[in-house]
Parts: sequence; C-alpha cells; structure tokens
Amino acid sequence: MSFTDSGVCETFPDGTPIDGWFYDTNVPSLEKIGKQYVLTAYGILDDGKLYTKEIQALIDLAAKEGGGVIVVPSGTYLTGALFFKQGVHLYVVQGGMLKGNDDHSGFAAAGIQSALIRTNSVRALCICQSVKMCLLQI
Repeated sequence: MSFTDSGVCETFPDGTPIDGWFYDTNVPSLEKIGKQYVLTAYGILDDGKLYTKEIQALIDLAAKEGGGVIVVPSGTYLTGALFFKQGVHLYVVQGGMLKGNDDHSGFAAAGIQSALIRTNSVRALCICQSVKMCLLQI
C-alpha cells in the first residue's frame, strides 16, 4: 500500500490503485439515483415471510429496465441470497432492514456460498453503519 503525504492511502493492499470516486463521501439523493422499486409496492411485506424469489425478480426487473434503486422501507424483510446486477442500487431507509434467512441451505443452492449479496464486476459495494441511509452502488 502507498500513502500520500497527508496519510491518504493511494492503493489497495494488493497494489491496485484506488480511483478518486472511492473517496467521494457525498450521498446522492434517492431521486437522483434512478427509478425507485420499493419492496412493498411489489408485494414484498414486513410479515416474516421469506421473499428471496420476489426480491431477486425485482432486482432483475430493475436491471432489465436499465437500472434503478431497490428501496427497503421501514421494517424487516427476510431474504436468502441475492445477486445484484450492474446499474441496480440498494437503498435502505432508516428503520429498514434486509435480513438474511437463518437457513443458509438456499445460499449454497444459489451458488453464493453463504453470502447475502453477491455481484459480478463490482464497481462499488458499501456497507454502512450508523448513518441515516445506506447506499449500495453496483
């Protein structure tokens, strides 16, 4: 890893250069990210049921329509492994939670090896804590 004089890291541990966008901590407004796909508008409810297939279908729809934002509203939404696609973002509102199913057998069956979220050719994946919103950009 290499650092600037001000202590900013310029490379990842494997030596790959860190692009400038990586340091941009501005969070865009939800409206600017793209078309919103709110879980509850597509019959995905905070009712304790497992909605893996429905959430994945929504991710696929957003990708097919050119991208957009999967919005997790307030509440807890149970899912198994999900595969995010290029141009599809995840926005979790304050009080919202996308919770992984305790039964991990569906994860391995999906070829995801116990990961809740998987992607190919990831541009950015940010897992946030203690903020008013979290944005996953792929």
